[in-house]
Amino acid sequence: MMVGTDGSEGDAIHIEFDELEKAGISPLHVLQMTTLSGAEFLGRLDDMGTVEAGKNADLVLLDGDPIESVQNLHKINAVIRAGSYHSKDELDFIKKKYTNEK
Repeated sequence: MMVGTDGSEGDAIHIEFDELEKAGISPLHVLQMTTLSGAEFLGRLDDMGTVEAGKNADLVLLDGDPIESVQNLHKINAVIRAGSYHSKDELDFIKKKYTNEK
């Protein structure tokens, strides 16, 4: 199984995390479904899906351990995407701008 959503709302994937937790799936398995399983499905384990030297370095930095609780996947502190660091303040600004333009 993989985590993914066709929803256009930014919180859709977080709703999916919560539903998986309600279904009794462990936090570790939800994390693997969010990272490793997608890379495996795409045949991209050589360059994504885990944090290792030589792989793409797109990361979501959390304020809590996602293996302890699925709820910690909601606690985004920063994102590193394509070599650029985006702080929580910047992410909140982008989210506010995006949701106000709808």
